[in-house]
Amino acid sequence: MIQRPILRYSFTASCSQISEVLSSGKTGLIPTLLSTLSAHSALAQKTLDSEVTHDALDHLLRCRTEFNMLESLVKDGKLPDAVECCGRLEDMLNTAPPALVRAKALAQLKVCVLQTRL
Repeated sequence: MIQRPILRYSFTASCSQISEVLSSGKTGLIPTLLSTLSAHSALAQKTLDSEVTHDALDHLLRCRTEFNMLESLVKDGKLPDAVECCGRLEDMLNTAPPALVRAKALAQLKVCVLQTRL
């Protein structure tokens, strides 16, 4: 009979220790895991935001480069080449990434292309 209370106490003490290890303040397994998952989520969101920004800026740069080529061709009087370049540029402007579709820079570039065509 003496062993049962000791066994029960030992089991209760072990459960308390496990509970302490799992949920203790900032050092417990659960708070540490939640903090790490939250930091990972924030980092994943920042990474996604950076990728979207990079894709939009990359597309805009390619459009601007094509526009500069178009201007150069028009100034040099190479109109057949300018027509081809204008077609490529219009395709690029119409296939802009979603993050860039409502950007002022893209809208201004579209206006410049229209003015070049006139």
